[in-house]
Amino acid sequence: DIKTGVTVGRDVTISDLSERGYRAFFLAIGAHQNISLEIPGEDLEGVVDAVSLLFALNLKVGASVGENVVVIGGGNSAIDSARTIKRRSKGSVTMLYRRTAEEMTAVEEEVEEALKEGISIEYLTQPVEILGDGQQVTGIRCQRMKLGEIDADGRRRPEPITGSEFAIDADHVVIAIGQRPNSSVLNMRALNIDKDAATVNADPLTLETTIPGVFAGGDCVTGPNNVV
Repeated sequence: DIKTGVTVGRDVTISDLSERGYRAFFLAIGAHQNISLEIPGEDLEGVVDAVSLLFALNLKVGASVGENVVVIGGGNSAIDSARTIKRRSKGSVTMLYRRTAEEMTAVEEEVEEALKEGISIEYLTQPVEILGDGQQVTGIRCQRMKLGEIDADGRRRPEPITGSEFAIDADHVVIAIGQRPNSSVLNMRALNIDKDAATVNADPLTLETTIPGVFAGGDCVTGPNNVV
């Protein structure tokens, strides 16, 4: 049976289902929650996350984008967003990435195709504030970066260059710096969840979590890896 419109943790709990006789559960919730920039202006109208934008442009009839769009990020979701927008907009599409092209995690062929389609990429650039008129986004204040020491992930850490701030115009901003599982909505206190990545900890062989009979797999365990 497939039941739609049901949020586990709100409409029903694992405990409820256990009382109904179910004995095994598999969590495959993916990693849909967008990671925020945590800078001023993210709540302005015209600022959206990559997953919401892709859903809207691919599934909603009449969905549109602005004439001057900025995509923040350097991964596959950022490239996918930029290319999708470019096909829907007659205006400019610019990507901001805080490292160099060599550090981009997006597929190289996708980046090349994006450049061929007329998408511009501002490397070593980090947004510090999303500007607006009090309601609608009007631009982004950015800062130039330089690469410093090697970080934990093996890439050189981007560091801000003092006095290098500048502003660019934008009427639509897409935040695409990554996703994470929204595991907190499950409302399962006994479930062991990684505090930093929000991923569910599961046995690599059996896939069983810290709750007996509850298993997990996919992006909610590995982090965003398989599907954008």
